[in-house]
Amino acid sequence: QKLTLSAVRKMVTRLRSWDAPTFPDGKYVFLITPQVGDGLRTDSEFRLWNQFSGADRMYKGEIGNAEGCRFIETTHIDKIAAKSSAGSSLGVTYVSYLFGPHAYGVTDFDGGIHMYVVPSTKGDHANPWQQWSDIGWKATVAAMCLNDSCGLIALTSTA
Repeated sequence: QKLTLSAVRKMVTRLRSWDAPTFPDGKYVFLITPQVGDGLRTDSEFRLWNQFSGADRMYKGEIGNAEGCRFIETTHIDKIAAKSSAGSSLGVTYVSYLFGPHAYGVTDFDGGIHMYVVPSTKGDHANPWQQWSDIGWKATVAAMCLNDSCGLIALTSTA
């Protein structure tokens, strides 16, 4: 089933009943995939909500707002491929996140970033003229749910 404003309204009502705070603009954030956003944009009620919205006040990736939510598209969200026992595809389930502030936290990079440089001081068959060096980095970070009553996860599917 696709994400509808009726379902969004119920989810926002649940967050409000839990006294989940909103961001300073008075709204929650709803992270969705482009596929979910495509379905939402075809919803006539969603188009009506956003008919006169100010695009200058939108976040990057935001496709509109309705029912107290800012809808932001991102490709950095999980999707789950469903298969039958015979191995045939049953479609894809997309994960979307509705949340307010303090729902999650991410550690700072303080002391957790390390850069590595391997200089090109030794020529070999792969680098006979010592033209390049190897440079890499790694970071230690963690993300954690801080308050599960400040956010919800929605699962939507497409064929």
